[in-house]
Amino acid sequence: MWLIENIGTIFTIASSVVGTAAVIAAVTPTPKDDEWVARVRKLLDLLAFNIGSARNR
Repeated sequence: MWLIENIGTIFTIASSVVGTAAVIAAVTPTPKDDEWVARVRKLLDLLAFNIGSARNR
């Protein structure tokens, strides 16, 4: 199955996207990009099944 074969690559790409978005949000003062980072993080938490008590605080 494609997903199982490429899970490492998918996690690497997802981590890179979140890291890049976090850097952009930290460097720029506008709240608009912070909102974008929150949306990306929410999506990745959903994809990783980080819900309820499994979510980082």
